[in-house]
Amino acid sequence: MQIFYSATTTLFVLLHLFSHLILISAECSSSCKENSANDVNRTNLSDGNSLEEAVIDAILKQSKINSRVELRHFEIPKITKNMLKNISSVIISIDFQSNKITEIENGSFDEMSKKLEKIDLMENCLRKITKHIFSDDFSELQEINLSFNAINSIEAGSFDRFIKLSSIDLSNNCVKHLHSNLFRQNDALREVHLQHNEITKIEFHVLALKAELNIFDLSYNNLDFIPQFKTKNIQHLNVSHNKLIRFDLNYEFSHKAHLEALDASHNNISACAKGIRKDIVRLDLSYNQIIDLSEFPVLLNLELLQISNNKNLSDLWLEKFDERFSNLRILNISETSIQCNEFKYLRKAFPSISISTESNFVTECRNFSSYDDHFITKIINSKHDEILMQLKLNRSLLITLLSILTVFVSIPIVFLLRNHCFSIKHSKTESLIEQIEL
Repeated sequence: MQIFYSATTTLFVLLHLFSHLILISAECSSSCKENSANDVNRTNLSDGNSLEEAVIDAILKQSKINSRVELRHFEIPKITKNMLKNISSVIISIDFQSNKITEIENGSFDEMSKKLEKIDLMENCLRKITKHIFSDDFSELQEINLSFNAINSIEAGSFDRFIKLSSIDLSNNCVKHLHSNLFRQNDALREVHLQHNEITKIEFHVLALKAELNIFDLSYNNLDFIPQFKTKNIQHLNVSHNKLIRFDLNYEFSHKAHLEALDASHNNISACAKGIRKDIVRLDLSYNQIIDLSEFPVLLNLELLQISNNKNLSDLWLEKFDERFSNLRILNISETSIQCNEFKYLRKAFPSISISTESNFVTECRNFSSYDDHFITKIINSKHDEILMQLKLNRSLLITLLSILTVFVSIPIVFLLRNHCFSIKHSKTESLIEQIEL
């Protein structure tokens, strides 16, 4: 059973103090309501306790019959051992979200440490985390949320007691440095969220984890270099919105790693080394400074490649495109300098590939099976019987010649809006085109 308390509870108690009522959720039993009212009545407000403290104390006493406690929006400045002295040892979740907590007294959570599975301290004013705050054995803790604070210091060993920790959220803080042994005891860790911090460097041993991470989010930091990853497994790595110039994924990941998705968009990457993991499935390199893809290795498992908004990228090296990306399903090259007639090298069309080429310098399209300029559609192999229902070539900058009736005879609807097409070659064969919009 869960009870929700907020600042509105305090106001309610103030208005109805003499009737001994406390606002409790509909899930709470009538006996719970009666006990909470009696607890407030027995609280001696003249002994220095504020009304709000009395309410919190009464709420925590009710934890003896509830496994989850939420104390949101109470403007609590500090968590103390005395505050939590009456809390039940069977609590599995405690939520202090959206208060004004600047400090946590050492050992404050010790009374509930044996059963506690989740701690939520999101949206507070914490500045540092020390190893003495969580000094007891938190053998069941699986999730801790410290996001949206002002944390700039995390002492080594702070999370060593969390042997079952699977998810930690430190996003939206002021962290600049991670201690080398910060997660050394967290073998069950699956998700690490460090996005929106001020991290400039990560020490090698931070990433020497035994854990098999599913998500490691380092986006929106100030990283210009990524040290070598030594984890057994990172499935989804996000290093977008940093200051990376170059990275070598062959060096940065151990041979045991299985990287499925990498987001390195919005950086300053000008080149990718040859060692990109061959088992990668989704790769986002959009919004960088890439000028050449010739060093790309054979990526037979790659299904999605985002390289849009690399303004200086003019060549896909398509002579061996079908050999390098035989399993590719989505390719985004919009907002680059790649001309669509580069696809003349694509000898083998992919029946299920989707290509977005919005705002590219299209000069001629005779060598395509088809492509999509704005919305994703499929490239179809003209040697097969597959029919593309719509083809959109909108907003291409320099379409001057389009053999639309020769190449795309099987497409019923064709859109050519906002282009500079001055010539359309007619086909001698019977066309299935029903509608052309120019």
